[in-house]
Amino acid sequence: MFKRVLVRAVRLICEHEGDDPGNNLEVFGSLATAVGTVQRNRKFDKRQSQFLWQRDKAHYVSIAPARMDHVIDTDNSLQFDMSEGESILIEGILEEYDDTSANDH
Repeated sequence: MFKRVLVRAVRLICEHEGDDPGNNLEVFGSLATAVGTVQRNRKFDKRQSQFLWQRDKAHYVSIAPARMDHVIDTDNSLQFDMSEGESILIEGILEEYDDTSANDH
């Protein structure tokens, strides 16, 4: 027996900018998902995987505070059939980049 699963990145929201001189969240990095099995040694054996979102430092996304309409600019998703005993892995690294403040690098 299996279940059909869809994993999709939806949005990033900057709720509050703090006391930084730059008032937007400038973010880069990647978000990914995979389906597979967890081995006895806790290693994840991926059967299928997909990057949901990727941006390098030179192409960061700027998100204004308190704006609910800033959707991650991607339609990437991963749809798969998940069987009993399989697991979903969702992972990523997002970094904030603010070229106006030395403490944000």
